Amino acid sequence: GLAGRADDLAYLADKLEQGGALVLRVRANEGSTRDGVRSGARRVAKEVRDFLGNHTGPASGSPGGTGSSSKVATISLVGHSLGGLYARAAAALLFDDRVSEMGDRAYSEPGGEQATG
Repeated sequence: GLAGRADDLAYLADKLEQGGALVLRVRANEGSTRDGVRSGARRVAKEVRDFLGNHTGPASGSPGGTGSSSKVATISLVGHSLGGLYARAAAALLFDDRVSEMGDRAYSEPGGEQATG
């Protein structure tokens, strides 16, 4: 929320972690909640992207491996008050990223030629 902190929902985060969930307590907007929902959502989306980049990918020992081999199948964003608005707007940005990524694959053929039609 307005002037919120990542630890405001610590109890919920702790319970989710106890259940085996991988939890990101977003800190991107701490001290920066007065410049609009769009700006805050961009910061949240960037922090989520960075977090996912550090927690998914090739396993260690494989080319480009970072030591993490987990696969994130579902992302749930939780926020209270203004944080909820940030979460909704960030979800839209992250969804747009995913659609663009899927579109790039859907419209290319194995030979690298662009599909038409």
